[in-house]
Amino acid sequence: PERKYIFDDLIAEDITIALNSSGGVGKSNLVFLMCACVATGISVEPFKVGMPRKVLLVNVEDGTADLWRRFYALGQVYPQFKEKAHTLRQNLKAYPARGLVRPLMYLDQNEPKLSEDGIWMYRSMMGIRPEFAVFDTKSRLFGLDENNNDHAAQWWGLFERVITELDNGLSTMVAAHTSKQRSSQATQFSNRGAGAFIDNARLNVVLTQMDDKEAELHDVDQTDYFAMSAPKSNYTKVKS
Repeated sequence: PERKYIFDDLIAEDITIALNSSGGVGKSNLVFLMCACVATGISVEPFKVGMPRKVLLVNVEDGTADLWRRFYALGQVYPQFKEKAHTLRQNLKAYPARGLVRPLMYLDQNEPKLSEDGIWMYRSMMGIRPEFAVFDTKSRLFGLDENNNDHAAQWWGLFERVITELDNGLSTMVAAHTSKQRSSQATQFSNRGAGAFIDNARLNVVLTQMDDKEAELHDVDQTDYFAMSAPKSNYTKVKS
């Protein structure tokens, strides 16, 4: 059967996505834009979406005021979202979970186990039935040894289980930080911690600061832009 996409040619249905960047590049702002696009069905370059879909955003870095401040700012830049405010409220479930949600898994005698918060996440997703879910960020939700490949694979397995059980086209994206040594490199190995975190994601998107050469090529102020690449892209037509 023909593969279906949430974001045309970029993010397919039924996959896990890793979104990596160093702090301050614009990862969270990109997450808010992507969530708004999917929830309203409004396309904003470079993202092309179809019909509105249910979206779940769990943000463990911002409080309630900051979260809605970000969405308000998004509406100022893209007024078309204001015109679909009802659709946005109807389809987007956003949780400002700073200080409220702890790691989804924990170690019990070095064995990864599902935590109470992981059980809450599982039950919430099964109840909400989102078609696009985003968790920002991994560092506050992981709870295991980030350098252990088996732990990374089992952590992703939690999201894969939800995708399989819901069977509604859900794709889940997890925002994470790149290693400081590779913060300017858009490669498959840019992530911080075990390589299995990327190996077990079907799509790896990396954000980097735009360098002088790129800014000159596009004739823009590099402080206003970042570069987005997909060094690993199963099931996508976009080239890195």
